[in-house]
Amino acid sequence: KAEYATLEASVHDLGNIKTKLGVDELHYWIAIDSNDTVYGIIGLYSEIDDPKERIWLGWYGVDETVRGSGLGGKLLDFGIQESHRRGYGELKLYTTTADEYSAARRLYERKGFIDVTPSKKAKTRYYSLQC
Repeated sequence: KAEYATLEASVHDLGNIKTKLGVDELHYWIAIDSNDTVYGIIGLYSEIDDPKERIWLGWYGVDETVRGSGLGGKLLDFGIQESHRRGYGELKLYTTTADEYSAARRLYERKGFIDVTPSKKAKTRYYSLQC
């Protein structure tokens, strides 16, 4: 899938992906257990053309074996806290209207994100949180 190729490129070819996508700042964190099994990932990135106070949530997700355990909420809380710690005033993200992302959209709204998508008919949804 295109998502996996983009994730791999953004992790392994950081300099090139930053140039191609206009990314200014990029950070990733993973959730692992004591056996180094990866169960989740979260990232933050800023784009060159964005206002200085804005950062984006990127590559956020948890392994399907631990969904419903609360790990997703903890990772999202970490991302929110990290964006605040880094001095950003707005955390944005985008997702889709696909059914498989409905739980994630509900979680975003529970955490205070507001749907700011210009068109309610759009399949890509944009969310914003003031930090």
